[in-house]
Formats: sequence, C-alpha cells, structure tokens
Amino acid sequence: MSVLAMVSILASAGIFITSNINKSVKEQKLKSEVATLNSAVASYLGFGGNLDGLKSPEEALAKLRSVAASDMIDRIPGLSSSMVDPRIAAVVQTKEQANSAEPRVVWNPSNQSFEIATSGTAGISSFFLNSEDAEITKSEDNRNFAFLYAQSDGWVWDYTETSASVTTGPTPITTYNPITIVNNPTPIAAQNTDDENSNDPILSLLPPEVSYAGGSYSICDYDLGVMLFNPNPSGSSDLYYQINYGRWNRFDSGSVIEIQPETTLTIQAIGTSSSWLDSSRPIYSYNVTPANLNAPEIVQSSSRFGVFTNRLISVTLENTNSDDPGIMQYRIEDEPWTDYEEMFLLERLDYEDGVVVEARTLSHHPYYQTSNIASSSISTEPLELSGAAEGHFHDPEGGRRMRTNLSSKHPTNDHFEWGSASRSYLSKSTMDFAGLENDNIHLGNRFLLGDLDYYNGRFSSGTGADQVNLAIDLAFDISGAAFTTSFDYEFELINTVNDKNDLYGWASADYVRLDQSNSSTFFEIDGLTFELVLEFGESVSPGFATFDEFHVKEESTASSSLYATLFDRSKAVIPSSSNTGNSNGKNDKKNKKNKN
Repeated sequence: MSVLAMVSILASAGIFITSNINKSVKEQKLKSEVATLNSAVASYLGFGGNLDGLKSPEEALAKLRSVAASDMIDRIPGLSSSMVDPRIAAVVQTKEQANSAEPRVVWNPSNQSFEIATSGTAGISSFFLNSEDAEITKSEDNRNFAFLYAQSDGWVWDYTETSASVTTGPTPITTYNPITIVNNPTPIAAQNTDDENSNDPILSLLPPEVSYAGGSYSICDYDLGVMLFNPNPSGSSDLYYQINYGRWNRFDSGSVIEIQPETTLTIQAIGTSSSWLDSSRPIYSYNVTPANLNAPEIVQSSSRFGVFTNRLISVTLENTNSDDPGIMQYRIEDEPWTDYEEMFLLERLDYEDGVVVEARTLSHHPYYQTSNIASSSISTEPLELSGAAEGHFHDPEGGRRMRTNLSSKHPTNDHFEWGSASRSYLSKSTMDFAGLENDNIHLGNRFLLGDLDYYNGRFSSGTGADQVNLAIDLAFDISGAAFTTSFDYEFELINTVNDKNDLYGWASADYVRLDQSNSSTFFEIDGLTFELVLEFGESVSPGFATFDEFHVKEESTASSSLYATLFDRSKAVIPSSSNTGNSNGKNDKKNKKNKN
C-alpha cells in the first residue's frame, strides 16, 4: 500500500508538471498565431480593407478570409485574394473555459488587432485547418483602393480628353503628404506647397535605433532591456513603440522596454511639427535559443572510504543554476535516477571496490535543456592485513576409558594423541597443527592459516576420543595497527568400523569433522566487527578433504591445509534523521555485495 501511495504521488506530480508544460506550449502557440494574424490585418488594411465596426475575433477572421469583389479584381494593382488560408477555422471557448484563466484570442476594436487575454468574455481557444472548407465559395469584399487600372479603356488609367483651358494666372494644385516614406536612409528635402508663400523643406525622419536588434537570444538573456535611440535632430520627433501589435506607447529617453521571449516590437519616430514626415515602422521579432542547464556540484564529506575512519560518507548536491528551472537528480553506479531532496549517506561495506556518484539537472521547461552529467568518484582504502597463527589442542571429550596425552598437568599441546596401544599391533591416532605467517591477506579471500597432520591409528576399542577443540591465536597487523585475538574451533573425531571387504580402504577411513555451527567466529578490533570462517583445503594421499571433513585411511598419515577467510562486518552507525536530514541514504541495500 505504501508503494502504491508513492507511485500515485509521483504520477500526480508528473501530471501537474506535464499540465503546466502543455499550458505554456499552448500559450506560446497562440502568441505565434496572433502575431501572424496581426500581420495579415496590416496587409488587409493596406490593400483597401475596412475593419470598422467589428466586435468579435470571428468577424475579423471572416474579413481576412474574404476576397476582393469580382468586378474589381482585374482593376486592382495590389493584393485581391484572402489574407489568410481560407481553411482557417477557430474553436471558441465554452462557458466553463471562459470563466477560467485559460488563454484566449479576442478582438480589440480600438486598435483593430487580435490580442491574447486570460479573462473576460469567451474568445478563441485554438485555430485549425478545416479541410472540409477547401472548396468553399469565398465571400467577396468591397475594398477601397487609392487608384485602379482602367475599366473602359486600353490605356493603363481611365482618362477623358478635354480642351485645355486658358488661364490668366497660375493654376492651383492640391497636393497630399504621404503617410509614411519607407526606408529613407537620410532625410530628404521636399518643397512644402501647403502654403504658397512657404519655402520650408519637409524632411523624412529616420526610424529609431535599438540596443538589441531582433533575433534569437538565450533564455538566460531575457527579459531583454531594450532601449531606443533617436538618430534625428533634437526636438524634431518623439519615439513610439508597440508590443505584439498592441497599443502605441511613447518612449521616454533613458527608460527600458522589457522584452519577453517570443515578442514582436514595432517602433517609429513621429514628427513634432509639419516640417517632418513620420519615419518608417521597423518590426523586430525576439525568439529564444534554449539554454543548457548547469550540472549540480557534488560535495562529499570525503573522497575515500577509510578502514577505521570515513566508513560513512555524506553526499550533497548544490544547485549551480541561478533561475533554478530544473530538478536535481543523482544515481549511484547503475541504479535509476533519483530526485534529490537532501543529503544522503554511502557506507564502505556497500562499496568495497569504490563507487561513482553522478548528478544532473533535469529540465521540464521548453526554454531549457537538461544539463550534462557530473560525476565524482569515491575510492576505498584497502584493508591491508598480515598475521601469524599458532594453535593448540585442548579439552578432549570421550568415554570413560578415553586415553589422551592431555591431562590436568598438560591441558594444551600443539600435538594431540588419543587411544590405547597396549598391544604391539596397535597404534594411537595423532594430530598436529602448524600455524603459518601471511603477509598479504585480503578481505573476502581465503588465506592459508596452517597445516593439519593426521595419523589414523588402530587402538583398543572405547579408548578413543570423540572430539577435541583447537584454539588458534592470531597476531594481526591491520593497516599498520597491531592486534591479537584468539579463536576456538571444535573438531569431531569420527572412528568408523573397519570393513574386511573394503578393497580401497576408504569405507574404513576415520575422519575429522569441523563443526559447521562453530566454523565461523566473530570478533572486534578497535570497535570494528570481523568474521573469521575456517575450512579444510587441499590434502595429500592417502587422505582427502571436503569443506568440513578430512578423511585418512586406516594406519596412514595425511596432511590437509587449513584455510581461513576474513570478512568486514562493521556496519556503520547511521546518525539520526535530526542530525543528517536523510538517515536512509543508500544504506538499505542489505545484500548488495554479500561476500559469504
């Protein structure tokens, strides 16, 4: 149930993030479509269209889909077709959507442009191409053009021949100033004929200059602080700007226009007197180049697991992104990526060969990209061991007639013999242990502890021993620190009944058995817990050995190696959550690397 609850929470978080991304992408798509439609509006008005009296975006869209009246098409010198694809259709918001903060496209009658709103009346939620309207008859629109090609004549323009009139004085001519002169590199003088007696020239203003021209900028540069500069003579003009074809604003010298991603900026210099013609209207579009996020910085309490220190290492991720638009994640070795919340802990026993920690910043934002992967290695200091072993037998057990060389006066000896050989054809059984020195002991790898020599004698019935203990003293040197400890192992002495029909002698062979429940011993060195596991190894004929048994034929001597394996069982003490923030870390992997 806990797992299902956690999966549900993660799924909900994924839905929330995906929902926000979808909303952002939808709004950016609407902004792009509105910019395109407003360009079509400008073209429509420029080629004789009229949008007065429209109240809804659907009405404006219908105007843009119309064509010029058929009786005028051959006489129009400009565009006469639809200003948008005639298949464009709109999806109008429902009442519930209109009451929400969902973005919608509305029509602004005051400045005759499409705009995006998040409240108010229902608007258009999206646009699409309706293939069923591909063959629809387009509505016609009467457009008012400044001039038309000839209608009744073979000449370019209609004209009527009249007799020249004779005047006694100059003929007055009415002239009109053009609204805009486009792309004039320098002011051009013209004769002002509004007043017959005026000789003042009319100059065309240059458009404003911008501190950031249109183009694609990294998201890290936004919001762009754009400034306008007036290249015209002082007092000749004022500067104005328009954001996304909205209302015009006067630009005050020294101020800054905050430009957000996917924005269109229109600028113009407006003359302050009739001696100056308004400048052209440059349009700049500002787009976004996605930025790569920075990878987190991996901070560790140590770069190496020690033997007696730094057995527990804390790892912290530090965010290197100022805007923090992403999610920091980490992974250890080949494990899945995990969202980082707080410091976590790594333990030496889980990573005896060292470990690599990787981290990244994951992006769910369209303007940012997931970072590269940062990595940091933690090595493990090897546990360097050397030591020497000495052993002696003690405390034999058997029947009341048991005979051994161990007594109250001589309770221990590295030589052990048992059984009674009162007849010349009889012999005692014996065992000898010889400990060895080792200079290169590795954790988890078995090493030669000593040799066990076993003679299987033929002695009187009932005089043998059933078991004996072998005490082993080990002098260790662990990473330069000297320690001495003792271990006690129990050997069972199995005397088999001799079989006259035993051709090979193995059925009659006696053997020594190492008690499995006693073959593993735990001990502590300087607060660290270790385990020493004993086992039989190679043997020579006429004997053979398994993991826990050593067999020797009757009245024969054989030798077997006695091996030991040392394990580090020192589980680190995890600090409480109040001290670490995350007491679990990666320490729940109980059987990650079981060397047993």
